[in-house]
Amino acid sequence: MLPVTGNVNAQPRKISCKLEIGGNTITNVKMLTYSSDWSGNITVGQVVSSYISVTLPTPGYSLAGANVTLSMGIGTTVEWVQIGSFRVDEESIRTKQGYTSFNAYDKLYYSVNTYHSTGNKSLQTICNDVCRDIGITSTVLSADLTIDSSMLDGYTLRDVLGFIAGYQGKNAYLSPSGALDLRWFTSSGYTADGTRANIPYIGENDCTIGRWICQTQDGVIDAGSGEGIYFTCPFMTAARLSSLQQGQSLTYRKAEVDIPYGNFCLQSGDIITVTTVQNQTLTVPIMNNSWTYDGGLSSAVTSYGVSDYQGTANNAERSVSARRFQSILAEHKAANRVNEAIQEATDTITGATGGIIRINMGGNGKPAEFLILDTGDISTAQSVFRLNENGLGYSSSGYNGPYATAITAAGLIVTDRFVGNTISGVTLETIASGTGSRPKVVVENGSYELKRVATDETVHDVGVIKYIPRGDYDELDTVAIHAESGNAVVIGMPGNDEFIYYTDISAAPSGAEKFNFYGGHIRIYSSYEGGMISLQAKLHELEDRIAALGG
Repeated sequence: MLPVTGNVNAQPRKISCKLEIGGNTITNVKMLTYSSDWSGNITVGQVVSSYISVTLPTPGYSLAGANVTLSMGIGTTVEWVQIGSFRVDEESIRTKQGYTSFNAYDKLYYSVNTYHSTGNKSLQTICNDVCRDIGITSTVLSADLTIDSSMLDGYTLRDVLGFIAGYQGKNAYLSPSGALDLRWFTSSGYTADGTRANIPYIGENDCTIGRWICQTQDGVIDAGSGEGIYFTCPFMTAARLSSLQQGQSLTYRKAEVDIPYGNFCLQSGDIITVTTVQNQTLTVPIMNNSWTYDGGLSSAVTSYGVSDYQGTANNAERSVSARRFQSILAEHKAANRVNEAIQEATDTITGATGGIIRINMGGNGKPAEFLILDTGDISTAQSVFRLNENGLGYSSSGYNGPYATAITAAGLIVTDRFVGNTISGVTLETIASGTGSRPKVVVENGSYELKRVATDETVHDVGVIKYIPRGDYDELDTVAIHAESGNAVVIGMPGNDEFIYYTDISAAPSGAEKFNFYGGHIRIYSSYEGGMISLQAKLHELEDRIAALGG
């Protein structure tokens, strides 16, 4: 709650509004609304920004991109309270009949630039760097940690602030003076009762946050039990999470509260006390705070949300935030492989110690090709680069080749290794020696991971196809198909799915068994009697068939 020396909890009073826009002070504001962009759930690591929408007499100066400081006042002798600093969105400016309206957002709202860093850095250093890039004042962290900062490369500045706030067990706000403010849900001392507020909705039961679940770089960890908060922090530790969970539990009631006479000092993350007509005293954290000034003030606070996750820590990996985190992590790993190849190529090329450049002449007496040789004589050179009208090639066996590394004018690329971030429109095939056949994919003691890219560009694991060599338990080489939890394995001809295995029975169609058979059968051979059990399409016939075999 913003500090004020006057009686902010008083009944109807004189309310004033002041905007400072590019050095100009305006107090004749027709209407102003304020709101925070809280997500609507109890959480940790949340980055909360705010914005205002303003209507005022059209000024005689430009508003485009102007900085705005908003202050509200109470009392006949006005006590001004600074609410925040914002920047006008020039695309939102509208002028009509002598009035101009616009929206303005704080700096956290725009903190979507990408973070880039390498090397070991403390969280305090990272926080200072991010705040500098956003253009806000940093803060002193309550808990520090040194990490490899490259694990955060590719996230937005807003993401990184959220991770740092999560490691502190807090959320990130911007103070009215433009400084980073990290805090957990805190009591405001404000009581909403029948004399100050209307309470159109109140939940029937308390919600208690007794468990913290965190997606880290290495997997999901949790502390506590029961209903929980789910959040992402790549560098969270089990010991740190346990300490946070024990020190910052929360019991609250979902509610909607209208405050007819307004209170601009309340903020998202504040905890207010609600007293009902049945004399119940309830704790309500503000998940969204909005108010409107039009000469007077009215405001509304809501606490509709519930904890972010219920269930097991393992299943939490299927949440949206976890999938987004894992997608970025997979991109980082792929980028690291590419970077390693780039570094290898760089070291090789910059490590060259010699080489003789020669230009070969053609039959017409004009230059025909460019050569780089390890000796000055074509007939004795072993390491040879040739560039001519037909392509570029490298041979380690002399001028006449063979050229095991080459790019030809006809579009043929020959190489032992190919490394890149993205390969599009490619069909993989291998010509089987002596047969002329062209199998599309050949895997030797390896596997293929199957992933799905959603419309929002998040990457979802689907399954894996892998080769398992023959072993003690199986005398045959095996093609294994593994589906991720919540997916299915289908075997059959196109349009005729004879067998479906659901990894999660809840994902199956209504009335389906976990194993569905459509035509055909599966035979299980017994090593005891040399006999056979045949499972037909209808599972309920199994008992009759076993009986018919004398079982």
